[in-house]
Amino acid sequence: MTYADILNNIKEISKYLDKHPSKYYALLNNDLRYYTLFAIVSNPSDLLSEIISVVTSLGKIKSIEATDSMVEFWIEYKGECHMFAFFDYDNGVVEI
Repeated sequence: MTYADILNNIKEISKYLDKHPSKYYALLNNDLRYYTLFAIVSNPSDLLSEIISVVTSLGKIKSIEATDSMVEFWIEYKGECHMFAFFDYDNGVVEI
């Protein structure tokens, strides 16, 4: 996936974020036991660039697919293609 392709998919990610305004999000791949939590503590507009930064650090992005419940990032990770799910995680965090 080229950088231009990623930019085209940013609109889909933005739509997902607009539909699911949250304080916490997760990027998850159970098979690889990979978990990253995103906490919005200051500027929510920085979230999109952080997501892209983290995802591109994992490997080559093959595809980005937004659904109603998540954004699927298909990434070539250590020679194999894996799906990393990005989703609203507000219900998974307990603040005390």
